Amino acid sequence: MENGDTEPSKKRPRVEVEEQSQESNDTSKDQPSTASLPSTPQQARPPSTSTTSSTQQLRLESSIFGKKPDEDIVLQVSEFIWRNISAVRDGSHLEVEGKLGLIIDKHTNSRIRLPVMTETVLMNDGQYRFDSNMTMDQHAHFNRTLNALVQRPGATVRYVHTKEVDHYHETGSRRVRVSIDQKTQKVKEVLVKQRVADLEIHLPNSPLDFRISISMEVPAPQPPQDSVSRFRRHKDRLSYSHQVIRVDLTQVRQFDGRDRESNLSHECEVEFIRAACLIEEKEKRQNQKPNNFAAYVDVFLNNLRYLSRKAIPH
Repeated sequence: MENGDTEPSKKRPRVEVEEQSQESNDTSKDQPSTASLPSTPQQARPPSTSTTSSTQQLRLESSIFGKKPDEDIVLQVSEFIWRNISAVRDGSHLEVEGKLGLIIDKHTNSRIRLPVMTETVLMNDGQYRFDSNMTMDQHAHFNRTLNALVQRPGATVRYVHTKEVDHYHETGSRRVRVSIDQKTQKVKEVLVKQRVADLEIHLPNSPLDFRISISMEVPAPQPPQDSVSRFRRHKDRLSYSHQVIRVDLTQVRQFDGRDRESNLSHECEVEFIRAACLIEEKEKRQNQKPNNFAAYVDVFLNNLRYLSRKAIPH
């Protein structure tokens, strides 16, 4: 990739087994350095919260009520997704994604500072904006981190490298996106993206925040032959897929209608590979059947949290 990003090495054989939870001992050059991660002095570490002893495992119930309360942020995000996909009938056009970036205070034009000590779902009434552009160093750091996951023994993370050019046409009141494969020059898709809702989450203890967006990507007819694109975006993307989630690292070069480069950006986003699974699980829950709706949302959030925490500062 033009910004120095690299693809995972293909020399290591892949074995299809369950992904290990421990970090790899791989010392290849793509392995991210731990030097950039803050270390906690030995004497400052809190006491262990492990429920095991050297002789036997303690049998502790989750609470005096015999169950564990749902995590509040998972409840909030689940409710947000549930509410905004309720009217969706065709899940094949649904997109649910989370982008990493910074929540910016419009008055100070810098990252928000709130009197909170943990991750917080915001009620954005217009005083904040979300900036999904990250530095080239942050982008390269994520590239090394994700490559290391692909190269681990028994890795279940898969990647693909794509290059596309998106041409944007104004047809009436709609903006039509025509995506072309840069290698084959064939049209991949023509669609109109309709934003449904956004939800910003601030992580004061992490270098990055994230925003969850729900959109509909509706197929559209090709623009007229005499239609001229208002601008185009060249997307150089590495995608890392794991189970129901995909992480996209994208470098975007934007050109205006006069073929002048107007912007260069770097983005990291997490999305459901098949967002229709959320509608299916929602219908199961409505019919009082076993379902994985909350579990899917939890996994989605976990990926966003880990990436936010592993990021390097601006």
